[in-house]
Amino acid sequence: MGNQGEHRKRWDEDSYSDIERARCDWDGTVLTVEFANGDRVQLDPKLLLPRSAKPEEVDWWRIGSNAAEILIPIGETWLDVPWDVIRDITDPEFSAWWTRVDQKILQKRGNRIRQLREKQSLSLQELAERANVIVDDVTRVESGTHELDFDPSSIITALGRTWSNLYDVVAVRESVSRAS
Repeated sequence: MGNQGEHRKRWDEDSYSDIERARCDWDGTVLTVEFANGDRVQLDPKLLLPRSAKPEEVDWWRIGSNAAEILIPIGETWLDVPWDVIRDITDPEFSAWWTRVDQKILQKRGNRIRQLREKQSLSLQELAERANVIVDDVTRVESGTHELDFDPSSIITALGRTWSNLYDVVAVRESVSRAS
């Protein structure tokens, strides 16, 4: 069992995430999703479409689902929409929780990027020039306040790192220094 101080959230239960059925009304304006815990949510299905999709290419009658996602036919392809995207749109408490989690991740990543920049004795301006971004972008990434759709890959690359090794060296060095 978990710590006594832990508070289990509704979304910790499998039934919160298990989709039982999804269907769209005749004109594609309301998507109804039923979950195993008894929740029945409704939303505008167009909110789920990528910007490049044309709503007239969607066959709203053929929407399907499995326990983990909704399947939306767009032309000759299918768009997979995971359960958490539906919950993020329809459950304010779940959305707020994810926002807090996202903020923590962005702050930790920003701290790591700042550490790497300082270790290489780079100024904000120098890193921005190497990454071909503006100084404000680097500042926002380091503080964890950049928009979620901003891709910091060029900054990570300018530091000589990749996404896969952004944290690796720190973990190895910490474990080695603890063992000594």
